[in-house]
Amino acid sequence: MPGVMCQMQQPGRVNYFGIEASSSVTWAQWEPGREYTKNIVLKNMQPKMMKIKYKNPSSRYFTTLYPQPIALGAGNSFVLPITFRPLEETIYEDQVEFISTEGCFTVPMKAVLPKFNVQVTDSVNFCLCAVDDEVQTRIEVCNRSNMSTNYQVECAEPFAVLSCGGFLEPLASVMLPVAFRPKIASVFNEDLVISFGTDFCQKKVVRLCGIGKYPHLSVSSRSCSSNRCCGAMETDVRFGCVYVGRTTTMSVKIRNHSAVKAPFCIEHPLMGPTLVEQVFRCRQKTGVIPPCSSITIPFTFTPLTAGTCSFDYFCLRACGSPAKSIIRCIGSSEGPFITLSQCLINFNKVDSGNVVTRPFDLINRSETEATFQFQIDCAESVFKMNFLTGTLPPKSSKTILVCFAPVHPISYHRRIPCIVHNQGVLFLDLLGTCHTADDKPAVLQSHHIHRYKIHAQRGLTLNPPERLNAWIAECQLVVDECGALALPSQLENEPKPVELLPIEEYINDGYHSDMALCHPHVSIDVHQLDFGCVTDLNCFEHQTVSLTNHTEGKVTVVWTGDSRNVFSVSPVTVDILPQRSCAFRVSFRPDGHNKYFGSELECFAFYKSMRDYRLTEDITHCVPWCITLLATANTFLPCSEHFIPRFSANPENMSFTVINANDSSYRTFLLTNSGSTPILFDFERESTGAYSLKPTRGLLQPCCNQIFVVKFKPAYENAVYRSTLRVGLNDSEKHRQDIMVYGKVELPDLCLDNAGMIYFKPTCIGMTSQRTYGIKNLSRAPVCFEWKLKNEDSRVISVEPSCGIIQPNEKQYHTWCFKPICDQKYVVKATLLTRCQLQLNNVVTCEQQRQVPFTVRIIGEASRGQIICKEPFVDCGCVLVCSVTNCCITLANDSNCNLNYKLHVTQTTCGPYANEDLCPEPLALELGQTRGMLAARTKSEVSVTIQPAKRITYQWDIYYTLICCDGDVEQSSECRHLCQFTVTGIYPTMSVVDARCQGSMSGLSKKQLWNLFNIDTLNVFLDGDPSASELTYNVPTKHSLSRKPPVFTRAILDFNFSSAPVASEPCCVQLLFENNGPSVCIWDFLYPTDQQLQLEYWAETGEYDNDELHQMKVLENRLFNIEPKKGCLQPGESCDVMFSYRHSVVGTDRLSVLLKLSYGREILLNFVGVTVSVDRAYIHFPSTRHTFSPVPIGETRGPVQVYEMYNGGAVPVKFEIDTFPLRALIQDNYGHSIFECLNPKGEIQPGQTASIEWKFSPLEAKTYSVEVDVRIECGETATITFIGVGFDKRHLGDTMPITDQSNYAEVPSIQRVAAPGQLCFLNQERISFGNMPLFTRGRRSVVMTNRSTEHSACFTWHVTNDKDAKYLSIVPVSGSLCPGESVLLKITLTAFGIPTFYDVDLVCEVKNLTEQNAYECELSRWENERCRQVVEFSVTEKDPCADLRTCEPEYVVRECAPSCERHKSIEPGETVAPDSREILRYKTLPPIAKKLSCDDQKLHEKLKRRFDEQFWPKPVPPKSFLLHLGLTARTHDLEEFQLHFPCDYDKFFIDQTLCDLQTMPSCNECCDDQTSCPQPVCCNQSEADMLSHLMSNILRSLVDDCQFHEACQEIACDPVPYFQQFCQERPCCVENVDCCNHTSHAPDSGFDANCNVDSEELEPAPVENCLPPDEQTFEIDGATVSVPLHSSQSAAGCNGFELNATFEEVQAQEPITETAEEKEFALIQKMKKMPEVCAEIESILENTLMNIVQEAFHGEFSITARPRLLALPPRPCPRQN
Repeated sequence: MPGVMCQMQQPGRVNYFGIEASSSVTWAQWEPGREYTKNIVLKNMQPKMMKIKYKNPSSRYFTTLYPQPIALGAGNSFVLPITFRPLEETIYEDQVEFISTEGCFTVPMKAVLPKFNVQVTDSVNFCLCAVDDEVQTRIEVCNRSNMSTNYQVECAEPFAVLSCGGFLEPLASVMLPVAFRPKIASVFNEDLVISFGTDFCQKKVVRLCGIGKYPHLSVSSRSCSSNRCCGAMETDVRFGCVYVGRTTTMSVKIRNHSAVKAPFCIEHPLMGPTLVEQVFRCRQKTGVIPPCSSITIPFTFTPLTAGTCSFDYFCLRACGSPAKSIIRCIGSSEGPFITLSQCLINFNKVDSGNVVTRPFDLINRSETEATFQFQIDCAESVFKMNFLTGTLPPKSSKTILVCFAPVHPISYHRRIPCIVHNQGVLFLDLLGTCHTADDKPAVLQSHHIHRYKIHAQRGLTLNPPERLNAWIAECQLVVDECGALALPSQLENEPKPVELLPIEEYINDGYHSDMALCHPHVSIDVHQLDFGCVTDLNCFEHQTVSLTNHTEGKVTVVWTGDSRNVFSVSPVTVDILPQRSCAFRVSFRPDGHNKYFGSELECFAFYKSMRDYRLTEDITHCVPWCITLLATANTFLPCSEHFIPRFSANPENMSFTVINANDSSYRTFLLTNSGSTPILFDFERESTGAYSLKPTRGLLQPCCNQIFVVKFKPAYENAVYRSTLRVGLNDSEKHRQDIMVYGKVELPDLCLDNAGMIYFKPTCIGMTSQRTYGIKNLSRAPVCFEWKLKNEDSRVISVEPSCGIIQPNEKQYHTWCFKPICDQKYVVKATLLTRCQLQLNNVVTCEQQRQVPFTVRIIGEASRGQIICKEPFVDCGCVLVCSVTNCCITLANDSNCNLNYKLHVTQTTCGPYANEDLCPEPLALELGQTRGMLAARTKSEVSVTIQPAKRITYQWDIYYTLICCDGDVEQSSECRHLCQFTVTGIYPTMSVVDARCQGSMSGLSKKQLWNLFNIDTLNVFLDGDPSASELTYNVPTKHSLSRKPPVFTRAILDFNFSSAPVASEPCCVQLLFENNGPSVCIWDFLYPTDQQLQLEYWAETGEYDNDELHQMKVLENRLFNIEPKKGCLQPGESCDVMFSYRHSVVGTDRLSVLLKLSYGREILLNFVGVTVSVDRAYIHFPSTRHTFSPVPIGETRGPVQVYEMYNGGAVPVKFEIDTFPLRALIQDNYGHSIFECLNPKGEIQPGQTASIEWKFSPLEAKTYSVEVDVRIECGETATITFIGVGFDKRHLGDTMPITDQSNYAEVPSIQRVAAPGQLCFLNQERISFGNMPLFTRGRRSVVMTNRSTEHSACFTWHVTNDKDAKYLSIVPVSGSLCPGESVLLKITLTAFGIPTFYDVDLVCEVKNLTEQNAYECELSRWENERCRQVVEFSVTEKDPCADLRTCEPEYVVRECAPSCERHKSIEPGETVAPDSREILRYKTLPPIAKKLSCDDQKLHEKLKRRFDEQFWPKPVPPKSFLLHLGLTARTHDLEEFQLHFPCDYDKFFIDQTLCDLQTMPSCNECCDDQTSCPQPVCCNQSEADMLSHLMSNILRSLVDDCQFHEACQEIACDPVPYFQQFCQERPCCVENVDCCNHTSHAPDSGFDANCNVDSEELEPAPVENCLPPDEQTFEIDGATVSVPLHSSQSAAGCNGFELNATFEEVQAQEPITETAEEKEFALIQKMKKMPEVCAEIESILENTLMNIVQEAFHGEFSITARPRLLALPPRPCPRQN
């Protein structure tokens, strides 16, 4: 397209260059031969007029108007019609081109044919769907064309289309239902193909996506516990103990953890017969759980039998999920518990016709209601109750009244049963005796009842009382301890009385049950009389009953009923002879029609002898017997309908517990009359004979209950008794009720998992494998089980529990343990013996039951296994104390058996602590798990947590032991080593490795600086462990509200900045801190304000004390400064910290600064600085205590020790030490001098240090101390305590070595921190000569290097103490170094005098030659200008004498400045010429510091520039840099050195000349005779070199000259000259030379500790060298040159020795027979032993070695190169003449 398309304005419209036109023109639904017209609309969108031209379409099928220019105004439109005339059905395409002033564009035209157009979505995602579930959706199929079409749909599983095809109308749409039904859990992607069009040739594909997923369900409840058994999750739902008849509901929550809905079902498999009572029920068996949701399923428990434990199982399955969850319901039942307040009521004696009432309580002690019934007819009995039946609420009681209304004068006793539903039977004994005026029987008591039971058990009650009395009289009966009668034979072998259950006593009466508990005394032939239906009320019905006397005495029977009742008996009273019967007539007299009648008739039988108390003995008193007769009848007419009974039975069906054959089981059955009419019930006899019922017939009154007792007594084993108890109601065939009863006599029936097979996986020998094995009880009785194993198998196989009880329908899982003892395969057979546990008479027993065995086969295999660690050694490096680091170890089991292991850890430590401190050290390593199981051929990671508690090195050894499943450690093997861990507990540490001082402290040595700042103590503190209080704040923080922050540390030390005059240079100390630990160290220097919380002004309370005011002054004036104040050091990294103190305010300044290491130590640094006024004499004492080095007792001469005092003021200080305490100490020690001060007086120059020499000679092995006053002239007196320790070498031995004390102060010998402006560096800043014997020399070499690449430097060495110059020499003393050049310095220490401790500080003054040369040039120009201005003057000057008064001006007016403005720009306070300075009369206070504003600073700089432009100040010489070199040594006497250091004695050369030198006169005496001493000849360096070369050549020639040797021998033989005897002895010493030639030393030469010396006054003072007497010293250009004198004259003049005289003495002592050669040899040997010769040889060797070292140092040869071997040619043989 030639045009450019712009953005679209409207749908279907396009903007071309500001002209909006149609995007295209399309014809559809056309037919050939017809004409169709459409328009192209052009619109001008620009604010100007547009001119447009267009071209006709190229084809003849599209036509338009004739082309003509178009003028479109702003916003106007133009319509161009296009006509389309098709001729055939094909596609036509063309375009119209438009041309405008800004470009051209085209509008395409197209005629399309009609076609099918079906549109569907591209894809459908069903997302997640549960397996076997279904998800449906609908897909819209749209026909976008004008043509109708048929369509077909196809898709593959698991997708399904509910409609496979259909018909689509034009422009219509249908919804196509599609379902997704996955069968497995997987991802599914299938195509849904929609075919349409002609012959379904066109297709549309829809991508169907879905994911099948198994749902995951879990069961939970408040009262459930879950455990996994045999692959299924088993959940216990415990209902607890529930009362019979109640329903308890427990809710189980089922949670769907998956993202799909989960259809589920709960299955309840029926176990056993269908008649078994189902006590557990699930109300909802199916449902659908939404995704990630839960539902609650209720379970109910309704127990029907009391005293049982019920188990049942429900299976929860999710649709499509192979997993299942077992829900086990457990519940126990409990019946009501009703008790009687009293079981016996005795009415005692009651007169006939009277009524006596007694109450008793019926108490319900259970939580459920109880239904009770007293089995008595109150209308026919002498005992009457107000309540016979009812329901007792839970935890309640009911009072029942019993009335006793006797008529006949007899004794009454009736045992009334109280039947409680679901509990049993309770008996109430009612006693009473009736008297009349004529008859008075014996009163019946409660003990008579108890005694009667014993007599009945012994068979004595069948005999009448009179016979028993006769037997007692005849002593045939005896009385036992209970007061009962017995035969003598019965007391010996009397069986224990059998306690019968009340329910057994109730039902086993011989009529309702086939079994009678005891033989009746009086029996009745009929227990129930049924008169049937009596319609004639006037005709009385009679029936006969017979009573039989089974006793041996006459019995009287009395019926208690009234003859006027419906039922009556006659005769009322009858005597029955022994073993005889008597008939009675029972009459029925109904009182109306259509009624039911029922009564229980009562009679009492007793021995006739009991009628009178006079005939009765108490011991033979026999209770009466009560006999009842049930009589029923009805009076319904034949045409009358019987009452319809309305009743309810509970339960409707009864299931009896499992019992053995011929045993009995009892249950109660409740029949409730809910109607308003009575019910006459009559139970038919059961067909099987296994069930019996009481009562079987009776009349149930309206709204009353009747409780029946059902007895089940099976006769055969392994039989099922299913029967029906059929009861007829109201004597009608229509009204019959069947009650199903079920009972079974069965043997134990168990279901064993896996068909009785147990397989164990391979097990390690000595280890234990466990496996659970399930056993289910399919029987209805609890089963007692016991496992039996062979003796040899019990050592390998064990089971837990070995015995127990399995409840009905319960599935127990027993744990089997397999513990192999050897490598083999085991096959073991175990037997399970089972018995049913039965409950008889409320006694649980499983004895005498038939055993049923079950066999289980066990197969296991043994294996050997071990655990290895992939990381046998793990080094965790360094860990911060109290921090935690985690790592892990990998345990691997390469065997084919699982291993249960237990890990043990042993800890060992090593560190700086004592052993007793490490004993209670807790274990600092914690394992993530100490027990575990490692599966076969697997690996496992065990996390290890390490938390060191101290800064020590921990080492842990991890062992493992294989353990059994029960937790017992195997006994056959010991612990095996697994791996080892090491870690070092650390704190962040750093130390000071170097220190430099500048400013006012530049004159102090490094050792002095080290002691002032207590750096050794600081390093000890930094290296120590922080206390718990120091770790209160791990990082620096503001924590204090006080102006004085609390101190949590005991590490406190002083940083002493020494002292200096006011306005001196600031004292700058540069410390190099190095992180010598392996961890990052973050440090902070905290001022007190950095630790104080900022409070509001109103919160500030209290006034400032003096300390706080002083602290504020120090902080506000910034007297102390630290730069930087904080930092972070990586391991091995170092940094410089600059501490500065400004001497701006006079006084002693203090500031407490806390050095805090994050997670480390806190150290309180007390900054102390002293500023002295200019005119004050002040000596700075860093401490008031000084301790000398320990000295052994018994030393002949104690060593000299030095105490230094520093003059920190600006004026010289004269001091004097008070020796009075020393003299007092001498008197206390028997006149022995313990402390001796050798130079108690002296003067110290400003900035200098004075060395006070002390001698400490202990007398005893103890500590001496003395307080000495140091008096300062015009100053304050200081008291110093000197302490000395004496020790006994014999006792201490090597524990107290004698040393030079060089290692006591750990001052670094190598400089690591560079000071600003330092050019030259020493390779060592401190050297030690060690222990030296007297009269020896020690030599050390030091290299000085100029590290600058641009500047040259010159150096000069000085000695700070004059006396040290006698012992020390350094070569060269001065010199210059080019950039990068080095020089080797030789330092020699000569030991003579007395034993001394040496600690000497040599100072090297280094100057920058570049700056020095510039200074000299500038000074020369300034001097020339000054001379010119002095000579030249101006006549206009007001003061002509001004130049005369200005002798040495400090400023010179520049040439360019006019003289009239000379004094106008001088600022106040600046130094100018003396005539312009004003003398101040009074001393003013120091100016108040004021911070200038920006404008003031600019003005000040401007004035200073004007002043510098007008005046030319005198050039100031460049400052010199001072290098300090410390030397330490200790000298000993020869004997002491040989005693203490025997191995080092041979390493020193004893110069005897030094011994003679020590005995010579002093230097002052030698200086008196200066004329006799040769004066050194001064020469320059070139002359000295020439002289040295000449002398070397001469001496070398003389050595090689044979004639010279012969001449020397001849001279030796010459006689001594005559004039030799006149030679005088001339002593020659070094001191005289030095004293004569060098009268000024280092202090007098102008050297100052502050390096403020002028170049004119600073002249290098050479170090005095102790030269041997055979050397001559020359000074050439300031350098000292020693030339050896080899002539015999010089040798003879030394120490007064004369060689010729010696020769004569030797010749005189030797025999005359010696030859000349022998004399010469003896003379040579004698000369070798002379001290002078030995000293000369040592000097030659020293110079030779020094020359070699110098050549090696300058690189002339490699001193470490291998020596070369040169093979020389053989020398030719001399020719023979």
